[in-house]
Amino acid sequence: MIHRLQKNRMMVVIGILLFIMFSWTIYWFYISAKQVTDSLITQQVEQLAKILNEINDTCKIITIKHDKNYIDFLNIKSFVGSEVGPLNLAYPDQWKGPYLNENLSIQGKSYELVKAHGGYYVVPGEGVKLSNGKIIGKDIMFDSNTDIEQYINEQGGLEYENRPLAIPVFRDKQSLKDVAQNELLDVDDDNL
Repeated sequence: MIHRLQKNRMMVVIGILLFIMFSWTIYWFYISAKQVTDSLITQQVEQLAKILNEINDTCKIITIKHDKNYIDFLNIKSFVGSEVGPLNLAYPDQWKGPYLNENLSIQGKSYELVKAHGGYYVVPGEGVKLSNGKIIGKDIMFDSNTDIEQYINEQGGLEYENRPLAIPVFRDKQSLKDVAQNELLDVDDDNL
């Protein structure tokens, strides 16, 4: 009888230990997944900003259609006219696409090129949940008056391990306007 009682106690102790180990493993994966998401965002916004700056350097972006634009056009090899996605280009023949085999996304959402105070920024798409629990478009909203630079810190929510989760690509509309004027193109200020 005593032997059987010791065996039952041993089974309970082993069960508790297995439960604790399983719970810790689940918790660790949960925390790691959040960190991997933010790490991936930092890498991808840097990559997208680099590509958009390269496009601007070679093709000269004249205008950008909207204040919020999906970045879902970098896998295009060629196109007709001067527009690709939301971009109107001075030198569309200089397009060196596709810049990516597949457009980048996070949590099933495309990255966006948004107009904000001070210029255009590459940001995670609306609905993306960051590791700090903030959701783009709900807790962190972007419009033409948003000072994104204020969000790029730990308290603002657009920073992970001292790396930004949003990157400026065109600091101000004046740079795009200068390109248009240098190319002797007639561009309405509202489109910049």
